[in-house]
Amino acid sequence: MVFARISISYVVRAAFLFVMTLSVTALGRGGDPTGAKSSATVSEYHYEPLPGRLVGVWPDAWSVERLTELRTQYGFSGVLIVPAKHQYQAALDAGFAPENMMMQIWDNNYVYAVDSFAVGYYYIDEPVEHDCAGNPSGARLYSPGELWDRLKYIEAHRPDAKFVISGYKRCSHNRIASGYAHVMMYSGYENWNSAWLPTCYPNMGYGDDLEAGWIPGDGDQRDSWSDARSVYGAKYSMAWMNGGGDEYDVLMGHARNLGLNGVWMYNPNPIDPGRLEQFCYAAVNHGWMSRVEGPPLPVVFGDFTAMVIDRQTVRLEWQTLSEIKSYGFTIQRRQYKEKEFHDVPGAFVPAHGTTVQPHDYAFTDSAVSPSRWYYRLKLVDLDGEILYSEARFVNTLRPAGITESRSEFGSLQNYPNPFNPTTNIQFDLPSSSRVRLSVFNVLGESITTLVDSDLPAGRHAVRFDGSDLAGGVYFYRLQAQPIDGEQTGAISITRKLILAR
Repeated sequence: MVFARISISYVVRAAFLFVMTLSVTALGRGGDPTGAKSSATVSEYHYEPLPGRLVGVWPDAWSVERLTELRTQYGFSGVLIVPAKHQYQAALDAGFAPENMMMQIWDNNYVYAVDSFAVGYYYIDEPVEHDCAGNPSGARLYSPGELWDRLKYIEAHRPDAKFVISGYKRCSHNRIASGYAHVMMYSGYENWNSAWLPTCYPNMGYGDDLEAGWIPGDGDQRDSWSDARSVYGAKYSMAWMNGGGDEYDVLMGHARNLGLNGVWMYNPNPIDPGRLEQFCYAAVNHGWMSRVEGPPLPVVFGDFTAMVIDRQTVRLEWQTLSEIKSYGFTIQRRQYKEKEFHDVPGAFVPAHGTTVQPHDYAFTDSAVSPSRWYYRLKLVDLDGEILYSEARFVNTLRPAGITESRSEFGSLQNYPNPFNPTTNIQFDLPSSSRVRLSVFNVLGESITTLVDSDLPAGRHAVRFDGSDLAGGVYFYRLQAQPIDGEQTGAISITRKLILAR
């Protein structure tokens, strides 16, 4: 089922394809005739992580509002928190999945943290920190036995979680510590001298008592990352990037080349919005995120169906896959020949606020006259934003018990998906339309245009051959404008293709 974006105008940014990723459904944003907040006050675009790619952040604040912004506007799928109920609940309320949360533990609080909070990663920051002469610096230095205790406790009580450590300087000690962790995160820091730290610098030399540094204190840590991968193997699967100055573009690409599955931003100070944009730009450029037209959508829909119960009763059912500060749904309908939708009296269904869990909804309209109808959902979020779903058609003149699956305009799907090397893209047109069907890569670059012509109403199928393409994620977009005057508005639908090699 498909939801269409409705807008008077939009800005086309040639460098990116504004696609709807990570959703079964795209939504439509429209003006609010009741005077709700204008969408002109919100961002023109946002970022979303790609499947299988963990992009995390050590945030500069743990309020629900800030965490929601980092997840929905900037596309972070992971977040670092401490064992505190308010931080954990804030991360949940902001929509972060527990399996993508990383909880920092220290000293002897690991038992409380593991017992009380289900997360995907339990993390000790720099557990083998030393000064340049090899002496422990600070109170939180862990022996191999202590690391072993934490590893085994996590394995016994949270078998699906991972024990993560990072470290710097005395890298021969890190090699020892790596035997007691599931994941190594090498901390490649930028510009140590500016932080008034010793001049030995982070390094990946081994065996030397002093381990004199060889890598300069700048933002390009590729050599260190390569050494970490060669030493730690698959355990080295995530890396930190400095929110104040690392060279994101080269590091994002290097992380992909090394086969890492997670990149994380940290910053001890408030994160500059410009640096966030640079980080996200690099993430898009190297396949960690996608950049999407419009502000974050307050809801991602799964399915939406309408069933005729009798000539005066229609049953509507729909599902949300995730929600952001959603307030509720007003049911609207219009007769087949009408141009405008109208609210169904008393037809309001409360939503679930912010959630990443699927939720099912239903409404029964018991006051409809025998006719042909279109139904749609009007979603209002807590900020006053309004979005309209694509409409669903029902005919109450037909026998009861018929579920209407066809949309008002342009359903779209492909089979098989994943595919290798060909797939068939099918779409339905309720009326004659001007149609453009195109394929893009994750950077928004056009691969091919499959259709660019007027097509009659009915079902159409187009074959796409990816024989000349590398395996990975692609997108196809259907743009259609009715030309018979009976339907209102154009539609633009984007779907994900996975070419398996």
